[in-house]
Amino acid sequence: MKYLLSSMAVAAVLAIALPVWAQTGVPSAIGRATFDGIYAGSLTSTSGTGLSSDGGTNRSKCWTSAPAKMTIHGGYMVMEYPDWKRYTLHYRGIVDPSGAVSLRHTNNDGSIAILTGQISNGQVTGIMRRGPCLWDLTLAK
Repeated sequence: MKYLLSSMAVAAVLAIALPVWAQTGVPSAIGRATFDGIYAGSLTSTSGTGLSSDGGTNRSKCWTSAPAKMTIHGGYMVMEYPDWKRYTLHYRGIVDPSGAVSLRHTNNDGSIAILTGQISNGQVTGIMRRGPCLWDLTLAK
């Protein structure tokens, strides 16, 4: 009976803690609650490649700009934006106590897209790389 209760207690702790940890692979103690909130703004291409000149039938993956939204809670972050096909992509990651952000997205081909940046004065600024494309990120709380 004692073993059964002990196993149930461990299972209950894992059921609560594991989903949060599994999203980013880090303990939930990272990050400051002062960064919590919803940030909105845009991604703007710095790679110089936008939509093709053929009226959009052959769109480039390096679109010129897109709206973006980031939600931060307890040091964990999720950013979403519509890609060039208008699919909503999600980047997940963490913010450390200094405000440095690091997010990633796994593409369909298994490659990883990275977003790094900094939070300061209620604003997130950063750079996102996805394949050959680069974008500047500016989001405000």
